[in-house]
Amino acid sequence: MYFIKFKKYLSIFLIPFVLATFILYLFYHAFLSQSGFVKNTELKNQLKSANNEYALVIMEKKQIQKHISLLGKNIDADMLQEKAKKILYYANPDEIVINRLDN
Repeated sequence: MYFIKFKKYLSIFLIPFVLATFILYLFYHAFLSQSGFVKNTELKNQLKSANNEYALVIMEKKQIQKHISLLGKNIDADMLQEKAKKILYYANPDEIVINRLDN
């Protein structure tokens, strides 16, 4: 008699508890695990920032290539003077020097 009641309570409480635990397990791993939704969002943000940085590097590379192409075999005197002054921190007495921190 008691076994039948126990079996009845077992089916009423234990089976839903096991199913709820299984659903919570799936929910946890779908959203919070190493390959879950939250981690995927973080990786997408990192990818966007890496792509932005890559675009900046490409722009800088094109600018450097432009300067190199201007040099070629014939060195432009003005460009050479500008580069030398920049490297040596040299200026004529009648010139104004503005130091830029980003270069």
